[in-house]
Amino acid sequence: MLPEKPSSGIWRPLPYRCLTGHRNPFKLDIGTPWLRRGEHVDPPRVRQPGGITGFFREETMCGRYTLHHSIAAIADYYDVDHVTVAPRPRYNIAPGQPATVIVQQAQRTVEAFRWGLIPFWARDARIGNRLINARAETVATKPAFRAAFKRRRCLLPASGFYEWRQTASGKVPTKVPIYVCPPDQRPLALAGLWEEWLSPEDEVVHTCTIITTAANELLAPIHPRMPVILEPPAAFSWLAADTSRENLQALLQPYPSPRLTAYPVSTRVNAPGYDAPDCIEPSPPPGE
Repeated sequence: MLPEKPSSGIWRPLPYRCLTGHRNPFKLDIGTPWLRRGEHVDPPRVRQPGGITGFFREETMCGRYTLHHSIAAIADYYDVDHVTVAPRPRYNIAPGQPATVIVQQAQRTVEAFRWGLIPFWARDARIGNRLINARAETVATKPAFRAAFKRRRCLLPASGFYEWRQTASGKVPTKVPIYVCPPDQRPLALAGLWEEWLSPEDEVVHTCTIITTAANELLAPIHPRMPVILEPPAAFSWLAADTSRENLQALLQPYPSPRLTAYPVSTRVNAPGYDAPDCIEPSPPPGE
């Protein structure tokens, strides 16, 4: 059922397929928004720097992160039972690339899933390009995420993450990459969801997304959103199958500012293919 039509103007419902990729408008209840007659919706597109536009063209955060801690350190910190991958140190993980995840089924296991969630019902894998993030406020109800929120939660280990700060340096506004990490260099766990999708070629594809929430005091001047960061034992509650929806939702809060530091880094990180330790080295912003 469509939501109530706005009271003024001449409106039409937004085409279903613009929102989900589905042809069948009766397959899912998406809460279709309305547009004025004559308006149209541009398809989602890649935006650089900072990753890919979110579902319904929402602002993306986070769109890049790092993981240079050893897999042994991750397994020990998050009490992992089994490790199936041996990832190399990463300094610029971008959407569409393999992401190290911790999932809990029979055992708590470290796996590698593609970053960009493909819902199990999707017809086209390209929808994953738009689903690199899920908003904490709606993750339990959005069709793309609600099934995974109930049954397929994960952690994405990270050493830190990037965001881009708008500056007015010079005649043209620029975006300065900012690296955010714990000052004591301990590993982080970003709250996420994962899915299992069967391609038209019968290939099983595992994908994931990162959940975001409102920014804390440290990050609010840079960006209004930040990834949800969970520490033990909250991280273990997030993975547990018997955690209630109310308790899960309560975990999705901004991370305390004193536990993070942020500093500008080189614009080399803007290129998704560039992945080297100098990505996280402090670099003065242009004009300073």
